[in-house]
Amino acid sequence: MRIGLAIAFSALGATFCSAQVLFPTYAYYLPASSAAGGPVYVIPGTVTDQSPINFSVTGQACEQSGGNECFNAAGVLTYKGTAKNIKVGETGQIATRFQGYTGDFAFGSLVMVVEGVGAVQVFQPDSANGLGSSNPPSDLALPSGTTFSGLGFSKFSVQNALIKFYIEDDYYSDNSQGFLLYLQSPVLTYDLSRPTSKIKQMNGPCDWSTWNLGANPCAPTAASQSMSEVLGNDLGFSFLDESTNQLIFLFGDTIGIKLPIGAPASGGNTYVDFAAQDAYATATLQSNPGKFTIDFAPKSPATPHFVTPYYDNTVPPTAVHMAGFDVPYTGIYANGEDYVVVDTGADGGNPGPLGPRTYSYSVLVDAGHFNGNPNTFTAGRTISVANAPDANSPQGYKQTGHFVFIALAALPPYFALQLGLKEPAILMVGNGEPVAESIYLAYIPQSAFWTGLDSNGKSATRYFAGLDTAGVPIWKKDELDAVPIVYDNPTGLKTGPANDPGTAGGFSLAFHPELGLWLMTWDGGRQSNATTGIYFSEASQPWGPWSTPQLIFNACDSAKYGPGYGAFMRYVASSGVCPQMTKDAGPEGPITGTGGDSFLGSTTTPTETAKTRNGHVYSPYMIPGLTWFKGSELTINYDMSTWNPYTAVLMQSNFTVSPPSFQAGP
Repeated sequence: MRIGLAIAFSALGATFCSAQVLFPTYAYYLPASSAAGGPVYVIPGTVTDQSPINFSVTGQACEQSGGNECFNAAGVLTYKGTAKNIKVGETGQIATRFQGYTGDFAFGSLVMVVEGVGAVQVFQPDSANGLGSSNPPSDLALPSGTTFSGLGFSKFSVQNALIKFYIEDDYYSDNSQGFLLYLQSPVLTYDLSRPTSKIKQMNGPCDWSTWNLGANPCAPTAASQSMSEVLGNDLGFSFLDESTNQLIFLFGDTIGIKLPIGAPASGGNTYVDFAAQDAYATATLQSNPGKFTIDFAPKSPATPHFVTPYYDNTVPPTAVHMAGFDVPYTGIYANGEDYVVVDTGADGGNPGPLGPRTYSYSVLVDAGHFNGNPNTFTAGRTISVANAPDANSPQGYKQTGHFVFIALAALPPYFALQLGLKEPAILMVGNGEPVAESIYLAYIPQSAFWTGLDSNGKSATRYFAGLDTAGVPIWKKDELDAVPIVYDNPTGLKTGPANDPGTAGGFSLAFHPELGLWLMTWDGGRQSNATTGIYFSEASQPWGPWSTPQLIFNACDSAKYGPGYGAFMRYVASSGVCPQMTKDAGPEGPITGTGGDSFLGSTTTPTETAKTRNGHVYSPYMIPGLTWFKGSELTINYDMSTWNPYTAVLMQSNFTVSPPSFQAGP
């Protein structure tokens, strides 16, 4: 990985500004060993042969074993090895066909392919690019105003051009080093003209915002057809089981009810005690959010199945503690299996100032396949431990990990190649102290995911420790060397590893191939009521640079973010969260954690009832299949929890897409 690669920051500037839209420049590493090229680069909108294109490149591609015969991006030899028929400053053989396209392509040069249009060698072997020089440059840049036509593309017009870069060769396995490109990202901007909206309630037999304790008919939810005893639960991270093409939803502490449901005043409801177990559901891939449904299998009997992990290396097997606050946080399909990560240990030891989850830790669980039958959940390795007791610390503990509350995502091979990997990897984003940190990143090769170890028995996980001066990610073996990829910092306070004001909660990370962008959602901004809510950011690579976080939902501000408090969430005026709201409003329950009646609350704790508990928004999890890009608009749909009612709702947020400006200079 980049061994011996000369790095010079010859980017076009750190940011580009057009109509107040910032276009970040990011470093994209193209290894010479990649026969499949690099990740797709997308230019949104209409792209023609007259459209401008601008970027720079540095480095050399060595196309013989041992780092011999190295070329710059123009295909000019920069380092001679054992070849007899070529000298430094000369070009090698010329190919007339590459990736199915005809043209002239110099051995070792950088080739650009516009899907469905053609392929060209980006930089020509001329004197400006080192031809005839005894010391050819490794830093090359397109002149300002360069168009696709100027690069040699014939006349074309395409929507959302898909561009891929390759290094010309006919045998890649013995290659080394590569090119570092500096490209500009598209920018996504929250669309105030189409505010965030609730599409439907995800779980429970009735939509609590309209049912009104039985005063109105029972409006259906996404789970109504399931006919389960689930009254309410939160979270709901979803991932695709590729073997069955089914979505798996992982919900948190579940409260139940015997069906049919009745109005609380009638005294007819029987609340099932599930002891804070965590139900899971399945769903069919669906592109229409209005028709989206989930199934708390099995439909009959009505008791749902729960995520119940056990360590099978003991006799009898030992259950992983899954009481209140111990929940399945994330999941992924990899190596032909479904995996789940649970956080546990919520009630152990001194809770400390962070509450009952101070000593939580994350455990990897092999779930086999979710097929509607009781699953065997085999607990494996501990991924991360949040904190450890420390008598010498003022708070009585010290932080030991940043990856207890996490989201998983697959890292495709063309991104993994940039890290020197020869296989896909699995990404983790999250933190170790809920709503008390920003967002961290780590990766592990897919083959090492279950054991956590490489072929030498050492930890295979690497933690993001920042970008170097060339924009290349730095990876460390020690978890506490990790630094945030995104700072949850809406108030503009000073940020840094030693002064992180983050309050990030539940996370979701997804790659959108049509845009060539990574998308992330989380709850945070708790530094003030006005900034508290759901946030969104995007990046061309998972290690960034990430765009400035955008607030896309605040439950108080219906003008900018759509209805929230008083509509489908309970609002208690005495909380003072929304100064403009002076009266109690919104659905009253169901709620959890008070005992007694799940709608009215416990009679033994009259200060915490469904009438007096404020709602909260958290855990916005994007749902596979429900994100689409049309024209200049991106729409995401995500599962979001509301606390009161104790449920999850399907939300929709919209963005406008701005293509890079390709200006010269900042």
